[in-house]
Amino acid sequence: MNRPFDHVFVRPSEFFIAVAGYRFCRIPTHVIVTQPRRHRRHNLATKFSFPAATTLIVESSSVLDIWDAHRWSYKTKIGGTYVDSDQFFPEQDFNTRNKTVGYLGILDERKGVDRLIYAIEMIDETTSPNFKIGGSGPLEESIESLSNKRDDVEYLGFVPDQQLRDFYNSIRLLILPSKSEGL
Repeated sequence: MNRPFDHVFVRPSEFFIAVAGYRFCRIPTHVIVTQPRRHRRHNLATKFSFPAATTLIVESSSVLDIWDAHRWSYKTKIGGTYVDSDQFFPEQDFNTRNKTVGYLGILDERKGVDRLIYAIEMIDETTSPNFKIGGSGPLEESIESLSNKRDDVEYLGFVPDQQLRDFYNSIRLLILPSKSEGL
């Protein structure tokens, strides 16, 4: 059989029809499994991918805990999504950067953004570092409202891939107030 590829990697993991189709064609199919999503139908589709996949790739074994999927551990590999150091590198020494704290990601409670808002509101604005917050999601209006009330908070909205390096190089500290992460 002449195929244009020998292996298929699938992400997002809820593409179970693609996973099953490739497996039906006897093409080894590796599913990259991350944390559950907000919608039940996505999570259900992801669970259907587990038995169909040749390999499940997770960032840590805790992902299997979250999915209650240890019965698939025999075909699970630990593998991370790594940073491309050719694209992402410090352009300015940390000590010479402004005292800016940054958050970039989904603006929802699972990522701890509700706690981030609460913490920023508790800090005296006159002694506070600056905050840069980028992303979109259910708490977007709350972040926008906070940035309108405080001079030390800048809401950037969605940050496109081409601007990520500039964002990371403009902050001194990146915070991840998440309640749940794959690692």
